Amino acid sequence: MSEQIQNGGDEAEIEAPAAQIQPNAADAGALEKGPEHVPNLEEVNAVMGALIKIGQKDKLVKENGEIKVTKQTMDDKGLYELEIEIEGVEEGEKVGYAYRRFAIPDRTGMKVIPPGLPEIHVAYYTDGDCMGGDTAARRINGEWKPLLHAAWLTI
Repeated sequence: MSEQIQNGGDEAEIEAPAAQIQPNAADAGALEKGPEHVPNLEEVNAVMGALIKIGQKDKLVKENGEIKVTKQTMDDKGLYELEIEIEGVEEGEKVGYAYRRFAIPDRTGMKVIPPGLPEIHVAYYTDGDCMGGDTAARRINGEWKPLLHAAWLTI
C-alpha cells in the first residue's frame, strides 16, 4: 500500500512493508541500547503503514481510505512528531496514529520520559469524539514491535 498524503504542500508517503514490525513479548520492557536512534520520516511512515494494514484486516480502517497528515514537526535531530488520520469503516469514524520521539511533557512542562523508546499511538474517533486508544507500536532493541492485541494475531 502506498498513499500520497499532503500537509500544507509537503508530501510524505506511507508504505507498509510486512517485515517492518515484529512481535516479541520478551522485549516489552527493554530499553534501546547503544547510541540514540532517531527514526526518520520514511521509517515512521513504514511502521504506520503496517499498522494501517493491521487496522484494515481487523475491520477498523477503511480499505483505500484517505490518509491525511494532520501534524508533522521536525527539529535539529530530525522527525519529532507525525500525526495522521484515516477513515474508519463506519460513517463518522476516523483512526488517528501519532508518533512522538522520546519525551512527553507533564503538567508542569518538565520532560518526564527519558530517551530510549520511540512509540506510535492509535486513537479511535466517532463523530469527532475520542472513543479510546492505546500504544500501537514501540521501537525495542532496534526493531518496531506491535503492542496491540489485534496486531499479535494478524502479523
